[in-house]
Amino acid sequence: MTIHPFSEQMPGLAAAGPDPELGAAADLFAPLIGDWQMRTSLMPLDGPQVDLEGFWSFRWGLGGRAVYDVIGFRAAGSPPEVPHRTGLTVRFYDGALGTWRQVWVGVPRGVILEFVARREGSRIVIDGAPSTTERYRWSFETITPTSFAWEGRVSRDGGATWYLEQTITGTR
Repeated sequence: MTIHPFSEQMPGLAAAGPDPELGAAADLFAPLIGDWQMRTSLMPLDGPQVDLEGFWSFRWGLGGRAVYDVIGFRAAGSPPEVPHRTGLTVRFYDGALGTWRQVWVGVPRGVILEFVARREGSRIVIDGAPSTTERYRWSFETITPTSFAWEGRVSRDGGATWYLEQTITGTR
C-alpha cells in the first residue's frame, strides 16, 4: 500500500491533533486517526457481491477542528499499477448543534452526501438523508487500536426498512 502524504503539500490542511476547544467531542473520531488497510464487500440489491481491498487514512485537519479521510479501493488481488477508486470525507464538530457534521465525496460516481455522526454505545453512527425516501446509515461497529468493522446500510422507504449494502474491515 502506498500512501502519498498530500496533506504535507497543502498548507493549512494537516493538523498535529485536535483543537483543545473540541474537548471530549474529539474523542469520537480520535481512535481512527492513522492509516488502515481495508477489505470491503459491496452487496448491491441488483447484482452479485464484489470484494475489494485498499486503504483508508484518517487525519486531523483545518486547525485541528476537523477530521478528514481518504479511502481508496480496487479489486482484491489487483496488481500495484491498478489505480484505486477514491473518496474523501470531511467532518467537523458543530458546537451549535452539538454533533459532528460530515460530507462525503464519492468521486468515481460523482456523489456528494451530507451526514451527522454520533456515539451510540460503543458505536459511531453516521446518518444521512439525501431525500425523504432515501436514507443512509453508516456505522463503525467496533474500533480497537488495530482493527475496525464498518457497515453501510441504505433505506429506500424513508427508514422503515434497512438493507446492508457494504461492509469494511480495517487493520493497522
